[in-house]
Amino acid sequence: MTPQERVEAYIRDWHQSWREHGGESGAGGKSAQASLAFFENWRNAVKRLSKIHWSSAGRDESDSGFGTPPLHDPATERFRSLKASGDTAIVETICLDSSPPTYSEYELVLESGSWKIAGWLRFFSDEDEPAIARDELERLLSQPATDAKLAPPCTGDEPNCEVLFESGRLFCTGWMKDPQPISVRRAGKLSLPSGAIVVREFGYFHHDARPLSLRVPPGDYDVQISLLGDEVVAARVLFDPAGCGPFEYRRAVRIGEDDSDAGDNSDLLIADAGAFMDRTKREHTRDCEAWRKLRLFSDWPGDVHTAFVRLSGSHHEDAVVIVGDKGGPAYWVLDRDGAVVRWWSISWSWLRNCCAPSRSRGAQELRESFTMKPEPGGYVYALIGRAFPAWWWPVVLSMGFDGSARTELS
Repeated sequence: MTPQERVEAYIRDWHQSWREHGGESGAGGKSAQASLAFFENWRNAVKRLSKIHWSSAGRDESDSGFGTPPLHDPATERFRSLKASGDTAIVETICLDSSPPTYSEYELVLESGSWKIAGWLRFFSDEDEPAIARDELERLLSQPATDAKLAPPCTGDEPNCEVLFESGRLFCTGWMKDPQPISVRRAGKLSLPSGAIVVREFGYFHHDARPLSLRVPPGDYDVQISLLGDEVVAARVLFDPAGCGPFEYRRAVRIGEDDSDAGDNSDLLIADAGAFMDRTKREHTRDCEAWRKLRLFSDWPGDVHTAFVRLSGSHHEDAVVIVGDKGGPAYWVLDRDGAVVRWWSISWSWLRNCCAPSRSRGAQELRESFTMKPEPGGYVYALIGRAFPAWWWPVVLSMGFDGSARTELS
């Protein structure tokens, strides 16, 4: 059976199973669709198909839903192309009956002499369709400037982020919890060939990506994270590690915006803006899907908090993901000479829950030197986090490599 024949057989068998489970008649009515027994039968049916058509390492996720029109239909899903190399192959299909046309990409591997499906992706764009139109991309990438005007912190904020990278300083992560010492970890080097930076949640829609207003000299820069136990409380990129204080802080905002919040993210992406934005829609989809599978389905140890990734189509490790960071306020740091020496992001979950214990070294000094505007409901969040820790604390997954991982998503 060729790769094309395998895919066509899977589409045909999947659609037949969908029909047998009442797909054409709405699964026998809403009551049938709402029953746990119905979906259990559907999941078992997909598992049986997977044993026939999927590789041992593949994961068929089509059992997660049942609807109309069907996910696969041989009457509408047509073979489009085949790319084969050794024991791997990519089969692409197209569905012209949908508007806009949808494309499916099946990854196949040769297993025990037989072609089996190892992965499936759906796209709503053709292979070469850019994520951002060329004229708009050039306009956006031309706006970050080395002399951009940087706004001071919001009224009431007096950040002294340096205390978050003082190894051994004690903090509490919530009420009725013992203090823990700060641990500083070098994550690795981030490549910024364009000098422009994008900060956003990894996996979020790409079309509204905007670079930060300040452009730094192109180069490779160290990335550090600050930990309390297994939680990332802050991350920073060091442009000039030798910069001396006293330091001043300025809001790190995107072009056309005045909000320095890095976002309420589960996984914070820091990337070279040129590498991240100058790609196709499909490259974004492939990278985000690869990251989703790494986060959800890989059995990793739990002591790694950063991952350096090579974005599809790039030749540099031009993105770093801070796992479980949850975003928060972001700042540029200026040294005593006015030069930008660092970029910072602080975790919102840490700000909501963390305080300096009265018995810690320099507790009063800390309260005076690191102050943020209190967030309404912060104590409520802390109580919820105490009562339901599984809801509050991010699950920190890992990928090896001395506290970080290097992952090529292409």
